[in-house]
Amino acid sequence: MQLSTEDGLVTCYDGRMTGSASIFTLQAHDEATCALDFNPRIPHCLVTCSFDKTVKIWDVLDQRPSLVHTRDMGMGKLFAASFCPDVPYSVAVAGGKGKVDVWNTSNLTAVRKRFDSRLLDDVPPAVRVGGAGRICHGWSNELNEGEIVYLRWCDCVQPSATAVLDLNAVASVVASSASDAGGASESKKNKKKKRSNK
Repeated sequence: MQLSTEDGLVTCYDGRMTGSASIFTLQAHDEATCALDFNPRIPHCLVTCSFDKTVKIWDVLDQRPSLVHTRDMGMGKLFAASFCPDVPYSVAVAGGKGKVDVWNTSNLTAVRKRFDSRLLDDVPPAVRVGGAGRICHGWSNELNEGEIVYLRWCDCVQPSATAVLDLNAVASVVASSASDAGGASESKKNKKKKRSNK
């Protein structure tokens, strides 16, 4: 079991063990660590993200965490991070600017060098470096309007290396469509009034 805290810590416990001693405690970020996720296809590969605007890839082999790569996503504070279930090197990140960024880490030498040998055998070679099959959707909530705090991978054709979904832009389109529909409705009402007056 893993826990993240507002002071940037990530702590791992073994539920099978009695007592409260942790397996390891990691100072992952300078500010609140908001999300963490273990890679389902690469053992001991961990991703974390934070209010400090960075996402980090960690190797926690033998319960000894070591930092592999750090990136500022340019998305403000980050609230959610999730590895793709069947595309090992793809990780989705979301945050305060209402966007979901799907980051393909397969082009990072440090990441490939550290984890290539651990890829599970059931991962097809064509999928290992960013094949098709999934797309990630993000959601907000009433307390975090305009900020994406939840992520979910769904079956679909995956975007290329990096795909950004801007929910604010989507909201604008929806609002515009609703406005157009309202205008069309008013136009129909006016036509009916003119006919009745005749």
